Amino acid sequence: METRRVEGKLRTAFAFAALLAPSAWLAWNFRDMPQLGTRHDDALYWVCAKALAEGRGYRILSLPGEPHQTKYPPLYPWLLSAIWRLDPDFPANLRWAALAAWLPLPLWLWLSRRFFLRCGFSSGAAWLLTALVALNPYTLIYSLVLMTEIPFGCALLGISLLLEGGEGKHAGLRRAAMAGVLAAATYLMRTAALPWLVAGPCWLALRKRYREAAVFAAMMMPAIAGWTWWVSAHATPARDEISLYYTNYLGYHLANFGLADLPLLLRVNGAGLLEAVAGLLLFGILPGWEGKLLAVVVAGSAIGGVLLAVRRHQPGPLVIYGCLYFGMLLGWHLTEHDQFERLILPTLPLFLCGVGATLALMCQQMRAWWKRGDPARLVLLAAAGLSAGWVAWHWVLMYTAALAQIPGKYELVRGDFQAQLVEFETLRRGVAQHARVLSLHDVVVYLYTGRQGACPRVPSRLLYTRDEDAIRAYIAALPAFARDRGFDYIYWRRPTGASTDVGHKLSLPISAVRAYLELGERLAEYPGLAVIHRAPTFGIYRVLR
Repeated sequence: METRRVEGKLRTAFAFAALLAPSAWLAWNFRDMPQLGTRHDDALYWVCAKALAEGRGYRILSLPGEPHQTKYPPLYPWLLSAIWRLDPDFPANLRWAALAAWLPLPLWLWLSRRFFLRCGFSSGAAWLLTALVALNPYTLIYSLVLMTEIPFGCALLGISLLLEGGEGKHAGLRRAAMAGVLAAATYLMRTAALPWLVAGPCWLALRKRYREAAVFAAMMMPAIAGWTWWVSAHATPARDEISLYYTNYLGYHLANFGLADLPLLLRVNGAGLLEAVAGLLLFGILPGWEGKLLAVVVAGSAIGGVLLAVRRHQPGPLVIYGCLYFGMLLGWHLTEHDQFERLILPTLPLFLCGVGATLALMCQQMRAWWKRGDPARLVLLAAAGLSAGWVAWHWVLMYTAALAQIPGKYELVRGDFQAQLVEFETLRRGVAQHARVLSLHDVVVYLYTGRQGACPRVPSRLLYTRDEDAIRAYIAALPAFARDRGFDYIYWRRPTGASTDVGHKLSLPISAVRAYLELGERLAEYPGLAVIHRAPTFGIYRVLR
């Protein structure tokens, strides 16, 4: 018996190692993190961690004036600050940052398998679904960057499993308290955990576990109150678009949208989130009718499976959280590049659970039809089997293609970044230490040159209305924007095929990307600018006053 148990543990360890091997290989090969800053937020987390490690407070060191960070809660930067304390030598310390970015992934896979088993799947099915989590291209991509998606996913599963595992009076109270503390920590990592304040107590109250519901809420409330106080006490009084974007989630939203814009947000976000469910599971959607049909089938299977589980049983805590979370996203501004898929990545196990539940129901129904032997039902059985095979084949093709492309794309990023290091040296020599630089790469520019600055953000409202003329006009006016906002230099860079391109940074339609290219061609002719350095791929311009 003991030998069998040991063999089982070894098989489990081997299976986890096999699933982690692709991401571990990528993390090792790109441990120099040339992709730092490709998500913008990742570099902000890193620079705020630097501020904490140096005892300068929770501030955005790269932004002129170094305002307090009141947009992102401090837990994740605080954890990253340990790296700066142990090894303050940048960029050499990025190898430890790469390790920190990857380390939550093994925990996410372990919790995902526990979650699938808890949902009633067999051991083999749970392994298959866990493999789909591990090999999902978005999982691999976000295990290489300093973002909270995977740690947040770990926390969601941990809270859900703690709540569902409470048995007995004292065990239930203890687990509710632990889940509440974890929910509080999760909120201090990402404010998207706020729906747990409703989801946790609601799930417990449905089971008449009112004391546990009160304990959960009591454990979570101090974190919410504390962060709310910090934001109100340290928020910058500035109300320009740059200050709002970097420091004030709600203020930036209200500056772009009012109550009358709610139908616009619901329409765009609703369509985007539904498409993102398929995009997350398939890593993109094929062009043409075939891709749209595949997206409908996959998204329908995922969402339908979750709803089916709710109908057959009382909804689990993660299902309640997911519904509240998606409702919150519907009314928010979510137009960034791959923003929809990124925001729902932490709920990937829930959607895979839905796909698994749908397939299980289909298999059960197909077996019943086979036993009955009705010719009409056998025709339906054959059609269902062919449809499932068609979906599975496309799924394999898209995953295989995506996994094959990721190393090549990151090599492009590395090559692009090596060229950018030369540009940073040119900028460091030609720009005064205390000058303010407007660029799409502001945080990375600060980390490598010490020059503060900001990134121009196309107003979210224009992106939602797809007003391309207004977007082009906004881009064309960037020199005047730099002058009026007190910037001393503009660092313009030609977009490349790497993931650091302008389409990612500004979330622009193609016509607007062309406008950015045209701007670069005309900057040298702009009367309010003086050329400091101009090359085919980049330019540095001083703003004249």
